Amino acid sequence: MLLVAVLVWLSVPGSAWAATRGPREPPTVEIPGQGVVVGREVSVSRNQKSTLYLNIPFAQPPTGNLRFDKPQTDPLPSWTEPRNASAFGPACPQMLSKLDEQDRILTNFLQDKGLEMSEDCLQLNIFTPDGNPPAEGWSVMLWLHSGDFQTGATSLWDGSVLAVRQKVIVVTAAYRLNILGFFTTLDGNAPGNWGLWDQVAAIDWVQSKIAAFGGNRKNITLFGHGAGGVSVGLHVISPMSDGFQAAIAMSGSATTPPDSSSGGVAREERSTVEAIRKLAERFYCRPSTADVVSCMRNVQPVQVLVEAALQFTKYLPVVDSKYNNVSQPFLSDKPATMLEMTPKGTPLMVGYTDHEDAMQMRKELEGGLSSSKYTELLVDATSADLPQPESENNDTCPINGEQAMDAVTFYYTPIPATEDTTLLRQKFMEFTTEKKYGAPAFLQASFSSKVSPTWMYRFDYRLKSTAVGDAVPDWINVPHQYELPFVWGMPFWTSLPSQVVWNSQDKKIADIIMTLWGSFAKTRNPTQQIQGGAVKWEPFTEQNPGVMVLDKNFSMTDVSNFDYRSFAFWNTYYPKVIESLVGCCNQTDGASTVAPRGLHLALPVLAPLLPWATWRV
Repeated sequence: MLLVAVLVWLSVPGSAWAATRGPREPPTVEIPGQGVVVGREVSVSRNQKSTLYLNIPFAQPPTGNLRFDKPQTDPLPSWTEPRNASAFGPACPQMLSKLDEQDRILTNFLQDKGLEMSEDCLQLNIFTPDGNPPAEGWSVMLWLHSGDFQTGATSLWDGSVLAVRQKVIVVTAAYRLNILGFFTTLDGNAPGNWGLWDQVAAIDWVQSKIAAFGGNRKNITLFGHGAGGVSVGLHVISPMSDGFQAAIAMSGSATTPPDSSSGGVAREERSTVEAIRKLAERFYCRPSTADVVSCMRNVQPVQVLVEAALQFTKYLPVVDSKYNNVSQPFLSDKPATMLEMTPKGTPLMVGYTDHEDAMQMRKELEGGLSSSKYTELLVDATSADLPQPESENNDTCPINGEQAMDAVTFYYTPIPATEDTTLLRQKFMEFTTEKKYGAPAFLQASFSSKVSPTWMYRFDYRLKSTAVGDAVPDWINVPHQYELPFVWGMPFWTSLPSQVVWNSQDKKIADIIMTLWGSFAKTRNPTQQIQGGAVKWEPFTEQNPGVMVLDKNFSMTDVSNFDYRSFAFWNTYYPKVIESLVGCCNQTDGASTVAPRGLHLALPVLAPLLPWATWRV
């Protein structure tokens, strides 16, 4: 295992339900089929405790021949002597510099503890509340962490405050990342999505074993942020995942694009083919995909493989139905297509923040944007969506992406024209958030609402506390991850550094947000347990697709104060433009280019948006 310096976890609170014991005996639980675990208690407040059980394996170590394979869960790891479950296990291998980038809301102010990494990382952590469980057991919230599918660690997430204040069991589960979690050879030798299958194994373990900890196996809510939110959205639509009863997808959903901070289902196959070739050369593997898989299973230390792989491509979830000739795929089709199929009817809460990726582009946006730079950034962001030929030698139909670029620049260019650099910066942040987060969330909510209770939000409340919100410049409101302190109750964590001072408003908002999330997990209605109707959050329906704006006022949106047309642009019109590029290739000969230049296709279809396009400036 590799020990590296990076911040890890603070302290965790804890007394929980477990076997009867004396006042000085540690809490113990016997897990059927595995063995006894010994946890620990810590205080959340003067008179509240949580019990935690850490580093519990839910699958065999994915090493040796199990590298680049589904998690092995039959049999589960077992032990004969009581297992010490009082400390976190190692994180899955990753690039620590990337961890700092992706988890900056935590790395900004957590104490530096050091983080171990190992391939033997498929473990979960359980935080239980004070007292005895109800007859049916405590409701369960199972967390999938963020990190762009490249980084992340369960040890960053202290679930004890959320568990105690909401009287739920919080579980945090690890899953393989980067090449170890998502390597694919685009065929049956390695169809990919190993990290998603790890998550399925964790869900199945919780459903099977959580009753031993006082949990209700029939009331499990899957929740995640970023890559975890994308994962939640994919579990909701995958027939391979059915061990949970509700879902919360934060800053990520099934169709979130792969170029977002959250990651998403990969689009480009040609880059994967090239990456396989380069990896084979780097590690002196024979070129066949079977040989590449066998060869790379033997690369040691594993960190060498992780670092080398990132030089060639970013490994992400894939539509594995095309490559999986051994067993059923996790994704049978593109997520957008699967959304249109009959959903499973899982109650869903989905949302995002109002300036999602702004911190990632802070240096570029710092001084505002000129009109030329604004247009350049719009075009660059659009180019990633253009379909690519299957090989570098396929020149029979070169892709002319001007149609797509013209449509986007037309829709997002202010009318009348402006050189206001502050306004253009603001509009670019809106563009990024709407394209990568808002529209995908709205799309999943739209299909979900046809068959199950659905709730959608946008998080607009800006952190006020010092040493936390200070890192965000005034021109950014709530960027990626900055709702998480409220979901996790960080203002009530007891072991933060002394320079972190939470003001009363942040504490109040944290209490409300935890109650909304906890209430949804327990009752499928986020406001069910809000005292006195202080928050009126209407469900999202086809007839009334309302979005709750979570700020100090907690107000519902309507067509007069919310940009619904941008969602229609990204979810309905823009995909047709992209499809037309492929369609033109199918209808032209090798000498033809793709159809006419953009605007004389874009303008007629966008005509209904013209009055609003003028109004929105």
